[in-house]
Parts: sequence; structure tokens; C-alpha cells
Amino acid sequence: DGVRIKFFLSDDKASRELRRAGYQLLVEEEWNFTIRNRNYISTLCLEKPSDSTWMVLYK
Repeated sequence: DGVRIKFFLSDDKASRELRRAGYQLLVEEEWNFTIRNRNYISTLCLEKPSDSTWMVLYK
């Protein structure tokens, strides 16, 4: 635990870059989770696919 606290309190360039990369991964994962949920909820609202009238006449 002390090592992690020391890492986050350090202010050298390598630590900043690693923290930024870690935060970026968290943001990307949260974005992907949000989009997956939005798409899942959207598909629940759609009607089941069926042939339209003109397609039945075309056959």
C-alpha cells in the first residue's frame, strides 16, 4: 500500500505518464460500457423484424 501511495504522490515525468495512461484506459473502458448499455437498451425498444407488405407482394 505504501508503494502505491508513494507512486501516486510522486511527481516525476514517468509517473505522470503512467497515471495518465491508466486514467485513459479507465475512461475508454467506461465509454465502451456506456455504449454497450445504450445499444442494448435501444435494441430492447425495437420491434421484432418482419417482412414489410411490399416485400410480401414482391415475392
